[in-house]
Amino acid sequence: MRSKGYFVVILFLCVFLQAKATGLSSDIIILNGEWWELMAKPIRMDSTLYKRLMDFIPDNHCSSTANWDGYTAFWEIQEDYLCLQRLEVCVYDKASRKYSTLIYDAEALQKTFASYYENGIIKARWLNGELRAGKGELVRYVHLGFNRNVEIEQILHVVRGKVVEMTTYHNYKRPGLNMKDAQVEISRRFPWERFPEYKGQRLTFRLANIQMTNDGHFKDCDIRAIYLRMRKIIKDGNHPLAIAFKETLKSIYPWEILFINGKYTCEYKHFTIPIFEKYLTAHTTEPHLETGVPVCYLNERRDTIVPYGKYRFCQTDTITKIGFAYENKQENAHIVCINNVGKELFYVFQYDNGPDYVQEGLFRIVDKEGQVGFADTLGNVIIKPQFKFAYPFKDCKAKVTLKGERKDVPESDGEKYYWESDEWFYIDRKNKRLAD
Repeated sequence: MRSKGYFVVILFLCVFLQAKATGLSSDIIILNGEWWELMAKPIRMDSTLYKRLMDFIPDNHCSSTANWDGYTAFWEIQEDYLCLQRLEVCVYDKASRKYSTLIYDAEALQKTFASYYENGIIKARWLNGELRAGKGELVRYVHLGFNRNVEIEQILHVVRGKVVEMTTYHNYKRPGLNMKDAQVEISRRFPWERFPEYKGQRLTFRLANIQMTNDGHFKDCDIRAIYLRMRKIIKDGNHPLAIAFKETLKSIYPWEILFINGKYTCEYKHFTIPIFEKYLTAHTTEPHLETGVPVCYLNERRDTIVPYGKYRFCQTDTITKIGFAYENKQENAHIVCINNVGKELFYVFQYDNGPDYVQEGLFRIVDKEGQVGFADTLGNVIIKPQFKFAYPFKDCKAKVTLKGERKDVPESDGEKYYWESDEWFYIDRKNKRLAD
């Protein structure tokens, strides 16, 4: 092993303080006597200095995907300057098959850092900008460099090595839909009908600067590019596709929210997401698609998603958002609401020998016990089934009851009926009971 300067050999397994998963391991900074992760490698920020250091440390230093350079630098603040306290280098001796740690103090590094060494101190006067120091549990992690955040972070504002300001943040996460899990929902909600020229295409949106509100709503983002088929790229953030995409994100709630260093955002600083229109079309082997013929549903690639025989017949021949089909039963058959990937969502209230009409964006649904609720035209349950009877929404309110009886109209042979209750009341779209 080559000898370079002064160092101490410690004969034990080299241990580095590393972040969770396999992101880059941090340097260490001591603040008020506590060890913090310094989520940066300040020496690497000066290429000439970094090369001199790598020429200095032994060739047999340890290397890993978390720490290619094999060293961990320890820092502290002295006289308001960020100062290099010591360097620890893990090395492996092939002859003894043992690891050890070499420790270089400031004096041993004097020659390598000659331009910055004075009176036993190495001041990082090559540094300008912001550095992050953190401790606590992981709040956000992306498998790339130091692209992660922890519970408590200190932002150090550095000018030529001098720490001119320090700001403390307490980061946290609120549960909700994660952006990487939202592709299907975004594709389903995107208003494809406004863009017939892109029918059947795959649209890929490249996002940056994603902003959220503190209660889980999407606020805004920069759409850097939209990639289309045939390698066409749209770089207009005000393009109708970009506007429609933002509208779609705003319609989804709640999103997973991260409060990171004073801003509400999501897990990703930059994110690329492809979406494509999914739909089902009814198919039959008979000459005409009509009530009573065997039917299946095919997706956009002509794969069979709903096989023959699952439903008695279909009410909707093309399902872009939601559709309706009748259970394959002879008696008491329910109308089932299915989405554009064939998933059954809920039973639908039957009205006028078919699914309930949409009024003010909502229609009535029922559970297995016959209780009534409301859903929207995207298939979202807005008010879960809980009422004995319920009328459609009108003027932003619906008349409902928790108790009552259904009574047939005389001489109608059961085809006409009415509801009787002494406890009717009104609700709004948020299921809030209104004054009489």
